[in-house]
Amino acid sequence: MESENNQSPIQELLSIISSEESFFAQPSIRDKITGLLKKLEDENQSLEEKAALADQKASKAISENEKLRNQIKELQEELQEKRQQVTNYHQQATQNNAKLEEMQKVLDGMEKVGNPIQLSIETHSLFDLNGDGWKIKCDDDKIMKKHTELGVVSASVLGDFDAGKSFLLNELGACFDSGYSKRTNAILISLPKTEGSYYALIDTPGSKEAIQIYNEELLKKLKNNLMDELTYDDTPKADDKNLVKSPEQIADDEAKLHQMRYRHLHNDRKIIDNLKEKFIIESADIIFIVVGKLSESESEMIQRNISYYEKIMNSNNTKKKN
Repeated sequence: MESENNQSPIQELLSIISSEESFFAQPSIRDKITGLLKKLEDENQSLEEKAALADQKASKAISENEKLRNQIKELQEELQEKRQQVTNYHQQATQNNAKLEEMQKVLDGMEKVGNPIQLSIETHSLFDLNGDGWKIKCDDDKIMKKHTELGVVSASVLGDFDAGKSFLLNELGACFDSGYSKRTNAILISLPKTEGSYYALIDTPGSKEAIQIYNEELLKKLKNNLMDELTYDDTPKADDKNLVKSPEQIADDEAKLHQMRYRHLHNDRKIIDNLKEKFIIESADIIFIVVGKLSESESEMIQRNISYYEKIMNSNNTKKKN
């Protein structure tokens, strides 16, 4: 306990001992007691400084602990929010999956397996003409002969792939394969089997289909038709300076070969589409051009049809006048 003059007990005791009037002792004993008290005072001061430093650390630790508690609380709230989001996403995914299953059922219901086709013309590639040719299949030659003699009104479709051409013809009375997983890979002609019916429906493969650059069968046909142009000889010649091609040269050759293949297959597809369109324009009495959103190429197709029929009409009018 401190005295009235704010001295510590040790300091007050030192004051008493240092006064000869207040404390009677031999000088050596007085000096020894004084030394011990000063040492004790120094140790006490050191302890007080350590205590003050410990208080500061404790205060800082309490502050850090409070900060960590707040951070943990925020993280817990954020985690709870994320869990709720995950729950919502899971519920939404479940609902979307249910909708997709319903759509799948609808699409499956729209799938249609057609009847055998009376006549089909497989115009896959120009390269087929250099081999077995285009395959023409006739399911019933009697019906074909009958309608060839009687004559029929033919209706056909043109348009890009997956536009719904087969579906439209089925709505008009045909029975072609139709649906999101079906693909028309030939010109298909459905002739009427009912007496008194005199119309034929013609389905066509879609235009602008992707170039099948990795189709092994198509690449084989391409190679057989363009052997010299589509191969490169990487066998070292006797007078070659570099007997072995570097990996970079080989990669460059393969890239050029790939580009050349694509160019030929693209031209082949374009010519086939043009031949198919010309065949339908010149053969069919009625043409339906099936589109989604009208594109520039589809507008050009419509214009080609109009131009063709204008020429026919002008030619017929000229004949009548003569």
